[in-house]
Amino acid sequence: MLKVIIIDSGVIKEHKRFQNEKLTGYTWESGMLTEELSDDFGHGTAIYGIISKNCNAEILNIRIKDIENGIDNKELCRLLECINKNIPCDIVNMSIGTDGSENNYELYEACKKLTNNGVIVISAFNNNGTFSYPA
Repeated sequence: MLKVIIIDSGVIKEHKRFQNEKLTGYTWESGMLTEELSDDFGHGTAIYGIISKNCNAEILNIRIKDIENGIDNKELCRLLECINKNIPCDIVNMSIGTDGSENNYELYEACKKLTNNGVIVISAFNNNGTFSYPA
């Protein structure tokens, strides 16, 4: 079975659409994964709903706490490296990226390590229509 990791704002476990689904996930904060899954923003819930409805996959949700305020590039790299070393998967779907103002070499390297291991990396494009990496 296909294994998908969704990096986003989490999932509302109590959502009526997911009552019969076993939701699994963690929260990434300060370089650590904790066994907490919630969604105060709603975006991750929508992404999970789309993927779970249209893809026969085992899905692991990784919530980035306060993702709506963005994420530090180095912290995203740390998360991707953690996934690469510890969580086998086929696809990493992330609704996050940088606006291009930061040096993206570390992020490029973190994504490259995943793709070199056969993982497909999917990243959302910037909502402002400007350059966005890794999209």
